[in-house]
Amino acid sequence: MAATTVDLLNLKDVAEVLAIDRVPTGRYTQVRIVVAFVEGVFANGGTISLRIPDGTINIVTPFDVPFADTASLTIDFDLSQSIHEANGEWVFRPVLGSIVVS
Repeated sequence: MAATTVDLLNLKDVAEVLAIDRVPTGRYTQVRIVVAFVEGVFANGGTISLRIPDGTINIVTPFDVPFADTASLTIDFDLSQSIHEANGEWVFRPVLGSIVVS
Protein backbone atom coordinates (compact mmCIF):
# COMPACT_ATOMS: atom_id res chain seq x y z
CA MET A 1 0.00 0.00 0.00
CA ALA A 2 1.29 3.47 -0.83
CA ALA A 3 2.21 5.92 1.92
CA THR A 4 -0.25 8.72 2.68
CA THR A 5 0.55 12.04 4.32
CA VAL A 6 -2.17 13.41 6.59
CA ASP A 7 -2.16 16.83 8.28
CA LEU A 8 -4.41 16.13 11.28
CA LEU A 9 -4.47 19.72 12.47
CA ASN A 10 -5.68 21.10 9.14
CA LEU A 11 -8.46 18.54 8.78
CA LYS A 12 -10.74 20.03 11.49
CA ASP A 13 -14.05 18.29 10.90
CA VAL A 14 -13.07 17.15 7.41
CA ALA A 15 -12.46 13.55 6.44
CA GLU A 16 -9.24 12.27 4.89
CA VAL A 17 -9.21 8.97 3.06
CA LEU A 18 -6.31 6.88 4.35
CA ALA A 19 -7.03 3.73 2.41
CA ILE A 20 -9.51 2.21 0.05
CA ASP A 21 -9.41 -1.53 -0.21
CA ARG A 22 -11.69 -4.48 -0.66
CA VAL A 23 -12.00 -6.74 2.33
CA PRO A 24 -14.07 -9.88 2.74
CA THR A 25 -17.51 -9.70 4.32
CA GLY A 26 -17.31 -10.37 8.03
CA ARG A 27 -16.58 -9.07 11.52
CA TYR A 28 -13.39 -7.11 12.10
CA THR A 29 -11.97 -6.52 15.56
CA GLN A 30 -8.93 -4.36 14.88
CA VAL A 31 -7.59 -1.75 12.50
CA ARG A 32 -3.88 -1.00 12.57
CA ILE A 33 -2.47 2.21 11.09
CA VAL A 34 1.30 2.11 10.58
CA VAL A 35 2.87 5.51 11.14
CA ALA A 36 6.31 6.18 9.69
CA PHE A 37 6.83 9.78 10.73
CA VAL A 38 5.14 12.47 12.82
CA GLU A 39 6.13 16.11 12.64
CA GLY A 40 4.78 18.80 14.95
CA VAL A 41 4.68 22.53 14.28
CA PHE A 42 4.99 25.04 17.13
CA ALA A 43 2.97 28.26 17.17
CA ASN A 44 6.14 30.16 16.17
CA GLY A 45 6.48 28.00 13.03
CA GLY A 46 9.33 25.80 14.27
CA THR A 47 9.04 22.06 13.64
CA ILE A 48 9.93 19.03 15.72
CA SER A 49 9.84 15.28 15.16
CA LEU A 50 7.58 13.31 17.45
CA ARG A 51 8.12 9.69 18.43
CA ILE A 52 5.34 7.13 18.30
CA PRO A 53 6.11 4.49 20.93
CA ASP A 54 5.47 1.44 18.75
CA GLY A 55 5.00 3.00 15.30
CA THR A 56 1.36 1.97 15.05
CA ILE A 57 -2.08 3.17 16.00
CA ASN A 58 -4.29 0.24 16.95
CA ILE A 59 -8.04 0.68 16.91
CA VAL A 60 -9.93 -2.14 18.59
CA THR A 61 -13.54 -1.15 17.97
CA PRO A 62 -15.27 -4.16 16.36
CA PHE A 63 -17.31 -3.58 13.22
CA ASP A 64 -19.00 -5.59 10.50
CA VAL A 65 -18.64 -5.37 6.74
CA PRO A 66 -21.91 -6.64 5.29
CA PHE A 67 -22.17 -8.70 2.11
CA ALA A 68 -21.86 -6.64 -1.09
CA ASP A 69 -21.76 -3.39 0.81
CA THR A 70 -19.24 -0.87 2.10
CA ALA A 71 -18.16 0.31 5.52
CA SER A 72 -16.45 3.53 6.49
CA LEU A 73 -14.44 3.93 9.67
CA THR A 74 -14.22 7.52 10.92
CA ILE A 75 -11.64 8.19 13.64
CA ASP A 76 -11.46 11.35 15.73
CA PHE A 77 -8.00 12.15 17.18
CA ASP A 78 -7.87 14.36 20.27
CA LEU A 79 -4.60 16.15 19.44
CA SER A 80 -4.59 18.22 22.63
CA GLN A 81 -4.32 14.99 24.63
CA SER A 82 -2.13 13.04 22.18
CA ILE A 83 1.11 15.03 22.23
CA HIS A 84 3.37 14.99 25.29
CA GLU A 85 6.90 15.95 26.21
CA ALA A 86 8.73 13.19 28.10
CA ASN A 87 12.41 12.97 29.00
CA GLY A 88 13.40 15.71 26.56
CA GLU A 89 11.56 14.31 23.54
CA TRP A 90 8.09 14.82 22.10
CA VAL A 91 5.82 11.78 21.97
CA PHE A 92 2.68 11.22 19.90
CA ARG A 93 0.49 8.72 21.75
CA PRO A 94 -2.88 9.06 20.03
CA VAL A 95 -5.93 9.58 22.19
CA LEU A 96 -8.94 8.69 20.14
CA GLY A 97 -12.22 10.49 20.46
CA SER A 98 -15.22 9.00 18.74
CA ILE A 99 -14.90 6.07 16.38
CA VAL A 100 -17.83 5.70 14.00
CA VAL A 101 -18.46 2.77 11.71
CA SER A 102 -21.01 3.43 9.00
